[in-house]
Amino acid sequence: MKKQKSRQACGLITFNKSFVNFYPVDKSSGKVIGWCGYHTWYTEHNRAEIGYYLNAEEHKRKGYMSEILQAVLTYGFNQMNLHRVEALTATYNTASIKTLEKFGFKYEGLLREHYLVDGIHEDSPIYSLLRHEFPRTIQVREATLQDIDAMSVIRLSVKENPLNNPDLVTRRDYEDYLTSYGKGWVAEVDGKIAGFAIVGLQQKNIWALFVDPSHEKAGVGRKLHDTLMDWYFTQTDEDVWLSTDPQTRAAKFYRRKGWRESGMHGNELKFIMSALDWRTR
Repeated sequence: MKKQKSRQACGLITFNKSFVNFYPVDKSSGKVIGWCGYHTWYTEHNRAEIGYYLNAEEHKRKGYMSEILQAVLTYGFNQMNLHRVEALTATYNTASIKTLEKFGFKYEGLLREHYLVDGIHEDSPIYSLLRHEFPRTIQVREATLQDIDAMSVIRLSVKENPLNNPDLVTRRDYEDYLTSYGKGWVAEVDGKIAGFAIVGLQQKNIWALFVDPSHEKAGVGRKLHDTLMDWYFTQTDEDVWLSTDPQTRAAKFYRRKGWRESGMHGNELKFIMSALDWRTR
């Protein structure tokens, strides 16, 4: 009773902190590209509602929001001690729904005529994510020969740059790159390999960078890429190159990372990165 009287006297602020917002900035322009954060934060019950928004169409469908959500959810569960995160969206916002489902949010039901938009009360699907359901931070470690089977499964499962003939890449190829030509890394999520990257130092070539389709747009490829590149340019100042199919998300990813197109390599686009470009990006 005493606690309830205190709440009444002090107001709802005693157990509801309104906003904890983050404003992502584009590295190249220095401009804020949107926001992501928590509201309706019930500290007593360790729960909050998350919201997110990108300012312009040019920033959408590039994986930015997945990268932002990974950081903000990690902050919520680790720093705010949240047990439950809720998210409301619109029935027609399929992109938002896919993003929530990618992070493990569970659909709980429909709040009927819940949100007023342009004079119309719209339904709001409600999703939630519990602390134990949130994937642990992506862990990148050096690949070993024992990882080859898992890497091969991922290589054969990707939708872009598919390997139509498994015999074209043998176990011996993996072994040679890991033990003789260069070095490789795997990214683990919840203790399972979610992606891998391998570079050939002798060949000056990124031989492989692939992510399990179920972990796409979650920052796995970016973390593998950056780890590989940092290591490569501690070993040499020679340019490194790679190739990928044109008109793919991979090609767009490499352009955003500062790779320069350098003609074709067979039927694939060839990209080059210099030590100077990487270190001054």
